[in-house]
Amino acid sequence: MKNLILCLALTIFSLSAIASSSYPKECNDFTLKVKPMWIPKMPKYPEKALKSGVEGCVVLTFTITSHGSVKNVTVVNEYPKGKGFAEEAKKAMSRTKYKPLVKNGEPLIQENVQYQFSFRDGIVHKSE
Repeated sequence: MKNLILCLALTIFSLSAIASSSYPKECNDFTLKVKPMWIPKMPKYPEKALKSGVEGCVVLTFTITSHGSVKNVTVVNEYPKGKGFAEEAKKAMSRTKYKPLVKNGEPLIQENVQYQFSFRDGIVHKSE
C-alpha cells in the first residue's frame, strides 16, 4: 500500500512538472503597470485550450468607474492568440464590480488599470 501511494505521488509530481514546463515563456515577460487592489471574477479556462493542453496568458487594461463598474476592457497582450484566452478574460473582467477608490469623500475614476490572467495546468491564476 505504501508503495502504491509513493508511486502515485511521484506520478502526480512528475506530471505537474511536465505540465508547468510547457507554460509559455512569453507570459513571464509581461509586467503590469498598475495592480488593482481587488480580485476580479475569474474567467473560465477556454474549452478548446483545455482539451488540447494549451497554456497561456492575457493582459487586460480597463477603467474602473466612480461607481465601481468596469468599462473599456481591452486586450494589451494575449499568448498564444486564437485559443480563447482573451475572450474569456474580457468577459470575466467586464462582470467584475470593484469598490471605487475614494479621495476627500469622492469616488475616483481609475483609468488604465492593468491585470494579467495566467492559464496554467487547466487552472486560471490571478495576478500577484
